[in-house]
Amino acid sequence: MLERGIGCFFAIIIIMFSLQNIPFVLSLLLLPVICFLWVLIWKRKVKKKLGDSFLINQLTDNYSSFRYKLKFVIVMLCLSILGLSMAVTKYNSNENNIQSNGFDMVIAFDASRSMLSKDVTPSRIEKGKQLANELISTIGNNRAGLIVFAGEPFLQMPVTADLSAAGMFINNISVEDVPLGGTNITAALRLCDSALSLHERRRKIVVLISDGEDHDAYAEKEADRLRQDGINIFTIGVGTAAGSYIEDNGQYVKDNDGKFVTSKLNEPLLKNISAITGGEYFFLDDVNNVSGRITGILNDQNNKNSNDKLNKSVFHWIFLIPVLLLLIIECSIPEIKSGYNK
Repeated sequence: MLERGIGCFFAIIIIMFSLQNIPFVLSLLLLPVICFLWVLIWKRKVKKKLGDSFLINQLTDNYSSFRYKLKFVIVMLCLSILGLSMAVTKYNSNENNIQSNGFDMVIAFDASRSMLSKDVTPSRIEKGKQLANELISTIGNNRAGLIVFAGEPFLQMPVTADLSAAGMFINNISVEDVPLGGTNITAALRLCDSALSLHERRRKIVVLISDGEDHDAYAEKEADRLRQDGINIFTIGVGTAAGSYIEDNGQYVKDNDGKFVTSKLNEPLLKNISAITGGEYFFLDDVNNVSGRITGILNDQNNKNSNDKLNKSVFHWIFLIPVLLLLIIECSIPEIKSGYNK
């Protein structure tokens, strides 16, 4: 009877773990111990009620209370090992929080006037478009979206697996599309966070293509918020440290004092943003090289996730093998004393 009850208890434990009520499950571990102690007390009372104690002892002389207790201890040990296996695997799953169904990528493209600078060929904005197109063409069956920003961000293409029109959206990026001037990376990252569906079990990637000339002081704080949401940011620096004048419609842009405006690549900010979220910074010199490195990292992470799932499966079997062996031993132990020939 007790063994059947413990078998049912196994089923309850498995169900409760699947429902993720771990504190309640741990409290249930006391239940079989209490039941066992109750059964021992009940057996003693029944034995007294049966009649003459000397006669009862003679009739049950072949019964081994030690073996009965040993069988219970073995079953409890099996239960503990099985519970530990589930708890550890669930803990690892929560700790890693790694999505295993591909990734969603949002490209945040800087369309501020500083991107018109020609310190890279043909210009910062055109070089950035080349990279964006290359990335979209190499992500395979994963999904992508596009955000264009300057002083404020706009969602040009929501995250989708249908990327047939992505090239058109990217090629049509223009500084004229964003009426509010300046560069607000904070607002762009905030919109990226909203564009990515956080409840789906997929990796979340933001690729920020910019010269880093941010006119807002909170980009790093916003990056940390994206990190807490499980989003990695890969930053792409477009431009040079020496910088150049900003050219617009064939004329150099002047400030309010009549001086030519010089724009320089702000690498420190872009590096900090990527580092905060566990991403990487890339200087955009060769489009194919940078695109290949990014997609290589993402593919490696997907492969690692698949291996993690396999390792967890093997991890389960490592725990289950001793459980099966112990259950076989428990079934082979009789409750009759060995060598009893009465």
